Amino acid sequence: MKAPICCKRWVRSSLLILAVVALVSIRASSQSLTPLYHWAYPNNGDQLYITDSSSPGSGWNYIEITGYVYTTQVDGTVQLARYYHPTYGIHFYTLACCDIGGGWVYEGPCCYVYNPQIVGTVPLFRYYDSHGIFGTHYYTTQQGGPGYPWDTYEGVEGYVSPP
Repeated sequence: MKAPICCKRWVRSSLLILAVVALVSIRASSQSLTPLYHWAYPNNGDQLYITDSSSPGSGWNYIEITGYVYTTQVDGTVQLARYYHPTYGIHFYTLACCDIGGGWVYEGPCCYVYNPQIVGTVPLFRYYDSHGIFGTHYYTTQQGGPGYPWDTYEGVEGYVSPP
């Protein structure tokens, strides 16, 4: 018995989608992934995420490698923009690369992350910590974060390769 034409079309469409996903994954893997280092400044609660393994300076505490990202844009990635608030001395990261107002100064791309998600990546969750002096944001691949009672989940900020 022959398969109906609609089934053959579905199979062809499914194979085409799988081929495209595999091609995107292969092209992206030819670029080198870089660790996204998380540093914290305890004096004001600032959270810094950088792709340079060097210490950002005196007083910063190394926390972890949050995930693996790109330092240049590859197919399927978008800029994770870094902003700095000079009054409070804290950083903020978002996919929005425009003037976000409120005294925030755009510093440029922190790195490039996937959005939407592709196979092999995990969400980069954003949390707001209202416990610090000014309130700061931090980013993690661990859903639920550290679980402090003052943490507020704010959503997914992109997708990274897992640490």
